[in-house]
Amino acid sequence: MAPPNFQALPNFIWSVADLLRGPYRQPQYERVMLPMTVLRRFDCVLEHSKKQILAKHQAMEAKNKTLPAAKRINDFDPTLNKLAKDADGRALGFHNHSPLNFQKLKGDPDNVGRHLLDYINGFSKNIREIFDKFEFDKEIEKMEDSNRLYLVVSKFAEIDLHPKDDAHPNGVDNISMGLVFEDLIRRFNESANETAGDHFTPREVIRLMVDLLMEPDGDILTNGSPIVTNRKTKKRKRKIHLIDCRERYRPMPRSLGDKRRYLDQKIIDALSREHGAFKESETSKITKSDPKAAPVIAKLSAFPKLDTAILFPNQTLPKNLTPAELQHICGYFPETKGKKGKAVVYEADPKLRDNENVPLNEDIVSFFLREVRPFVANAWINGDPKLRDEKDDGIGKVGYEINFNQYSLSAAQPELSVETIASQKIGVPSVPEQQRIASHLNSETARIDALVAEKEMMLVLLEQKRSALITAAVTGRINPATLPA
Repeated sequence: MAPPNFQALPNFIWSVADLLRGPYRQPQYERVMLPMTVLRRFDCVLEHSKKQILAKHQAMEAKNKTLPAAKRINDFDPTLNKLAKDADGRALGFHNHSPLNFQKLKGDPDNVGRHLLDYINGFSKNIREIFDKFEFDKEIEKMEDSNRLYLVVSKFAEIDLHPKDDAHPNGVDNISMGLVFEDLIRRFNESANETAGDHFTPREVIRLMVDLLMEPDGDILTNGSPIVTNRKTKKRKRKIHLIDCRERYRPMPRSLGDKRRYLDQKIIDALSREHGAFKESETSKITKSDPKAAPVIAKLSAFPKLDTAILFPNQTLPKNLTPAELQHICGYFPETKGKKGKAVVYEADPKLRDNENVPLNEDIVSFFLREVRPFVANAWINGDPKLRDEKDDGIGKVGYEINFNQYSLSAAQPELSVETIASQKIGVPSVPEQQRIASHLNSETARIDALVAEKEMMLVLLEQKRSALITAAVTGRINPATLPA
């Protein structure tokens, strides 16, 4: 469970994204914010053993210089990765041998871009590969060109992402850090009008998956330790276990994007026990599987007798339409591989489904034969009962469409149609003139962005100078009375 004040952390990280406004559009913020959050977390995690890493790296480099080329160590990662440990003495499996950190990056505004790249290159290979996939070097260059990089680095230096330990009792444990990333990903995807659930698996579903992978039995949740295996137990081999979970959920107090339901621990425990019991019930079914079976893309059935009065009520179909052709149009194809007289019904590819608006004065079949069949020869009309009209139970939904954009009856010029407007000639600048206008606007907006960034930088530097003067006055290094008014 997330700590009570958890939301304050992603809220603060999200607020830093406002610094990117201008060079970045809101859906592009994640290109910077996710890598920077990862980088700051690594910076805090590695702090505990940083001195030992720097000393060992320096010693290994010095020793290498005394050895002939054939005996030099080319890869320091195995040694340094084992040396990098957290406060509890556990090896982290990665390291950073750069003398830089976020506080030192913040201390050199003029070289922050170069130093940030050096800092990232100081990580072990497994971490460098992460930032290579982020393509973060491009974002560093873009932020530096727009005078945003130092501001972003300075703000992230203020975010405390140290792990929770004796030195940091209010630190961020791994579970909370995972929740931070989950929350940020949700926000970024919602700002891009995408569904957050498409990009991460809910945490309670992961817990259920782990329980199922651990092959629990009825007592597993209270006694003993399960053994994780990647092989099915003997009783499960060549079997498929189906558990109906459709009605097992709790409504969320507050929706998360489009997600409004979740699995609580009681439901997870019940599903795990039902899976472990491996018995049939109203919600649990066990079927045999055939490992040699091909994927099911079609099934055989008898050719049905299609009643056009039921399928296409109040419509006059083409007179020359044969029963065989109607069956073909409705998705029943003749079997050609041994079982003659049988119909083949294929699975529809959801990606290829489409809808058509058929005029009310025309029957669906004629429209299909004229507008669809010539272009998609293997298409058919979907007769799924779920897609039938609610009133006459026929194929297709009967409705009316009024195009309110076609006429503007209350405008200054009534009955002015779209076609009339489209036919009007409107003077526009030549292409070279348009290019000059666009170039001027780009130049001016870039100049304004640069001025804003410069003012923001000045505010940061003034705040630093103010803090330095206060510190110097308190420690007695300067006499406040001698400072200019």
